[in-house]
Order: sequence, then C-alpha cells, then structure tokens
Amino acid sequence: MKTMTIALVLLLSVSALHAQHISLGPTAGFGHTWLSVKDATYDNKFYPAYNIGAKLVYSTNTNWGFSADVKFSGEGGKVEDELAGTDYEYQYRANYIRVPVQGIYFFGKVGDAVRPKISLGPSF
Repeated sequence: MKTMTIALVLLLSVSALHAQHISLGPTAGFGHTWLSVKDATYDNKFYPAYNIGAKLVYSTNTNWGFSADVKFSGEGGKVEDELAGTDYEYQYRANYIRVPVQGIYFFGKVGDAVRPKISLGPSF
C-alpha cells in the first residue's frame, strides 16, 4: 500500500508539472456513410454515422502538438432498389473502435480567445 501511495503521489506531481502542456476531454461527431458497390445501379442513400470518445492533446510548444483519440464509431449503409418488380431495402451497421493519432499545428498563442488548429494523421 505504501509503494502504491508513493507511486500515485509521483504520478500526480509529474502530471501537475506538465499540466500546461496536456489536455484531456470528450469528443463526439455526427456525419453520414453509404454503401458503395462496383458496377451497381442503385442509389446510395443517406445513413447516419456517429462517434464518441476521449481525446488527449500534448503540446510540445506554443504552435505544435500531438493528439490521440479513442473513439467508438457507428457506421453503416442503406440500399433501396427494385429487382424483378419487387422493391427491397438492405441496411447494415458496422461498429468500430478507432484510434486516430495526429500531429497538430495551433494558430495564435496560448490564452487567445479563439485558437484554431489544423491536424493530420492516420486512424487505426
């Protein structure tokens, strides 16, 4: 128990020293997905997609940083078509755990009321 308490105090101390460079918060999004099949004659229909998760951002200096997210993403598609005089509808849902890792460039300075950023990176 004593070792665990010391480790926790050290971890909190290191976090407090670097707190000005680290931010953690929730993230959520909404969009759309569609089904794409080569040489198909049907119309793609809007199908809602969403994601929710957490984001960790580490700033190495005033303008540069890195981020990593862990997101649950719900996607899918919907197809409506007619075959031999019969209308049919096909829906599918796909759920993913996504881990985007990004490099970030921050415009402006720390403490500005509005501070846009641009980010780029892969999603696993």
